Amino acid sequence: MKNTIIILLTLFCSLIFAESKPFKGFSIFLIGEPHQDSVYMNTIPMGEGAVYSLAETPEGGVLGATRIVRGKTPWLFYFDPVKKKIEQKNTWQLSKFFSGESCVTSLATASNGKVYGSTSNLVNIAYNFKKDIEALNYKGGHLFTVECSASKFELKDLGIPFPGEGIVTLTADYSGSNIYGVTVPSQIFFKVNTATGKIEKAGELKALEMDQRRYIGKSSMALVSDTAGNIYGSHFGGRLFKYDAKTGLIDTINIPLPTVDGQSYDCVSAFIRTKNGRLFGGTFLDGKLFEFIPSSKKIVDLGITSRTGNITGLVEKDNVLYGLSGGKDSPKKLFAYNISTGEYYQYPSNLRVFFDGKPDHRWKPYFLKNLLLLKNGQIATAEDDSQGHFYLWTPEKVGFVR
Repeated sequence: MKNTIIILLTLFCSLIFAESKPFKGFSIFLIGEPHQDSVYMNTIPMGEGAVYSLAETPEGGVLGATRIVRGKTPWLFYFDPVKKKIEQKNTWQLSKFFSGESCVTSLATASNGKVYGSTSNLVNIAYNFKKDIEALNYKGGHLFTVECSASKFELKDLGIPFPGEGIVTLTADYSGSNIYGVTVPSQIFFKVNTATGKIEKAGELKALEMDQRRYIGKSSMALVSDTAGNIYGSHFGGRLFKYDAKTGLIDTINIPLPTVDGQSYDCVSAFIRTKNGRLFGGTFLDGKLFEFIPSSKKIVDLGITSRTGNITGLVEKDNVLYGLSGGKDSPKKLFAYNISTGEYYQYPSNLRVFFDGKPDHRWKPYFLKNLLLLKNGQIATAEDDSQGHFYLWTPEKVGFVR
């Protein structure tokens, strides 16, 4: 009996030790100074620190923004690329600039050096009754700009461009001279001229599907620009759309997004343009990875489906796609896809990292969201969790398998 107990204890300790090994290439950073009662807690209060959006600033820093899980205000923060930290002075309550918003839904960097941001209290209205949404009497999401560095922070509120509408996502065009976005529930597609500051409706997408007076459709959660400045996203019936930058017209690409059962109901949750101009995307419900070829209006299903769904981030580095999938109620998956060979690699699901390299301060990342390729070749990501943390990742070469 005694020997059995010793063996079990040895096995338990070995498992704990195995789990404690840090995941190579990952570095974790607190958002502001640690809380006095815990090495793991940020300056941002618990419940207000779910990191929803990231953008790189012109000098290689990272501006991040949060949503409210519970609490009073979203936050903005700045990662200093020189000091390799997020100082307490570089965290800001959004409510100090305008109030009533629960989520910074998107950040997009323009060629003028400013980061454009958007907000919404209608982040995911699928399966909500239309009357319940109307009863909120929501004033509407804000647009704002931020000029930010280690020693500078200037936020300008551009106001509520579309009353009653939440802003879902933003993207810059290829030149960075225009910012485009989509709203809910009306699916307004809009344009911001960064030179003049003019905000205008560029068109209206087909309305979200309704069933029994409930919204059952899903708005595009991501947009992308091709090298000609045209913008792509998804809308009604799981179809892609194209905004033609020259004509100003919106065209539905009548090919459904890839789904597991062939039904046209999904939306794009991640979209990127590679260095050589190819467009890749991921879907929300089924977590399907695909390539879109604008010249032939063809969608290529890459044969990869995340059982956890929800591809929340995509980047391309050295002809390899790196992606994140999964939701709050399912394990987060980190994967790589070799564009040249079609080979796929899934990283271990039990990621663990160390704070300051201390074995007694290990942390398992929770719901990671967003992947952002930085100028220095590192990839930034963060946790969309009530007490989110910021991460940098330098991917190592992996052995792909078909």
